[in-house]
Amino acid sequence: GLPEALARMASVLPTVVLSNGTLFNSRLLARLKPLAGLDFSVQISLDSARPDLNDEMRAPRTFAKVVTAIPRLREGGIRLRTATPAARMAPPGPAP
Repeated sequence: GLPEALARMASVLPTVVLSNGTLFNSRLLARLKPLAGLDFSVQISLDSARPDLNDEMRAPRTFAKVVTAIPRLREGGIRLRTATPAARMAPPGPAP
């Protein structure tokens, strides 16, 4: 399966998986355990620090799923990165 293939890749070269962070249930987290300690990380997209704005751009309850997944991945020894679009963080108004 995919977690096993990722473990093989991460044992040879740095490996990053891009994710929206919504599917990390207990079963998948258990399958990712062999990746702890390898040169492997998960990059999770988060479009806003505000749940309402993030969910508006993604889907309902996406923010809640992401902020639940992040500590669970860290507890499992998986390194994390977040990706947040800078343009969406800019205040409204004309560009300088």
